[in-house]
Amino acid sequence: FLNASKAMAAMPSEVSDFEALQDTTGFMQNRIFDASSGNMDSTAISDWRNEKPIYLIDLGFSFTGTHLGYRKMQVLEVTSTNYQVRFAKLDNTEDMTVSIPKDDNYNATFWSFETNETVMIEPPKTEWDLAFTKYVHIFYEPQKMPYLVTGTLLNRYQTVGILEKTIPFEAIDLQLAMQYELKANIDLIGYNWKTFVDGTYEIEYENTYILQDQQGFYYKLRFIDFFSQNGERGAPKWEVQRF
Repeated sequence: FLNASKAMAAMPSEVSDFEALQDTTGFMQNRIFDASSGNMDSTAISDWRNEKPIYLIDLGFSFTGTHLGYRKMQVLEVTSTNYQVRFAKLDNTEDMTVSIPKDDNYNATFWSFETNETVMIEPPKTEWDLAFTKYVHIFYEPQKMPYLVTGTLLNRYQTVGILEKTIPFEAIDLQLAMQYELKANIDLIGYNWKTFVDGTYEIEYENTYILQDQQGFYYKLRFIDFFSQNGERGAPKWEVQRF
């Protein structure tokens, strides 16, 4: 569900009849968002295997603020090669049961409600380490709120890291990097290497990210700018060194 819309959410319904689920009663109070950490134990769909619940899905909003509507979904079966899933709109139009294949070359297979087909969003999992993208982060103060941020996500396939804020970038070497217990949270770098102050973004220069890629190589990385030469935001510049 991590996506560029603002913002997808889901809720398991108490309704057991797929066609009978036709309203969104209680959704706003009980909706669940994927954790931006990428923890697979903290997803909106959660564990469907025993009861096979019917999920109500809010597709969120487009960049222009248009609500993209609702769908309902039920996972009917999973095998070693595919998922069998039923989808429909709440009025039971576009009711379909589809087979979504697994592909071990990718972290995930993505489904598009716009085209009603699988789409490949990510490259093969062994071919990348970092994604510079927009994604949804959940803020909990002053209230629970999904918010679209610009940041950096790790490849969940064997790319790990940690944030170091107290030791200067120049002082971090391989010996020190190897002493850290690196973490697999995909939003470890995330969005907060910059802060919004007085109408503009300021870089957190003390943030150094120690990373290890799929081949076991260590890197240190820090951001040094968020603006292009023309002053347009959303153009991150970083310094990186492999040990």
